[in-house]
Amino acid sequence: MLNLTDINVNDYERVVRIEDDTTGLDGIIALHNTNLGPGLGGTRYWNYGSEADMLTDVLRLSRGMTYKNAICGNDFGGGKGVLNATNVTDKNEMLKSYAEAINQLNGTYISAGDVGISTEDLVLISQHTDHVGGYTIDSSAPTAEGVYHSIRAALSVMHDGADQATLRGVSIGIVGLGKVGSKLLMLALADRAIVTATDASRDTVRGMHVELRKHPGCRFNSARDDNLIKQRQLVYSPCALGNMINDDTKEHFRTAVICGAANNQLQDDDTSQWLVDNKILYVPDYLANSGGVIGIADEIANDISNTPARIGEIYQKAYDIVAESWESKVGAQLVANSVAEARFTSN
Repeated sequence: MLNLTDINVNDYERVVRIEDDTTGLDGIIALHNTNLGPGLGGTRYWNYGSEADMLTDVLRLSRGMTYKNAICGNDFGGGKGVLNATNVTDKNEMLKSYAEAINQLNGTYISAGDVGISTEDLVLISQHTDHVGGYTIDSSAPTAEGVYHSIRAALSVMHDGADQATLRGVSIGIVGLGKVGSKLLMLALADRAIVTATDASRDTVRGMHVELRKHPGCRFNSARDDNLIKQRQLVYSPCALGNMINDDTKEHFRTAVICGAANNQLQDDDTSQWLVDNKILYVPDYLANSGGVIGIADEIANDISNTPARIGEIYQKAYDIVAESWESKVGAQLVANSVAEARFTSN
């Protein structure tokens, strides 16, 4: 039987524990802020060790979606869902129950995909709720394109405003070769960048190595990313899970720019200040990876004609924020937060 229980969390509009013993549904949906519109954000399907782990993840991710939708110009707020995969025996039945939980939120939350949720999963969910998006487009492609534009923008700031039209000859380290990271890799190689890539899956590393041997500018590390963090390179691009830039790793970076697709890359906002203090240009993750949610928002609105232009605008937005951060010596995350907050708090 489906059960929804509200959890009181300061500064969040609504946080709901969702459970169904019959289907194994075990998750949380969080709505951070809906001033701009319904909370739009993906659902993550992961092996969580506890309810506390789920809550920590969903709160951080839903807040990030508020800022992401605001800064990229979407008329949506921030929401997120997390589902515990640990005890699920029939994923399809669990997702049907999850769709009913979304329905009971009466349109305040619109789900899309995230880690562990495939396009096929979203199609299934769409058969049981209208409050879902991202299943008729491949959001990983516009996400990768937005990261590509953001890297160019940061390099343009580094070159005193001279437009970095391509990544030709630029050394880039990409961590994570999933749907987004692999597409970013191909964009970089098409520009003749010098790419070093790694992934937690040895099979992925081996498979990509075989396929890309014809690209002399591409090489692969082992499955561990420790050496990639310490390697001298112009751009470091985290495209896997978050918290890659933290107290244990930040002293090891030998890079001029950090820009990638992963969510929540920084341990905290203070880390953003540390980066600018140490002359590392940083593009806030929720801006760099906003291409996907732009595409999803346009899909929901049934108007994708302006999507390419909107994704192209990420370049100027990233340039403006990184340039202001560099000139003012204020962390780029803090600069971006101010821009986003000015939009979603004014409604």
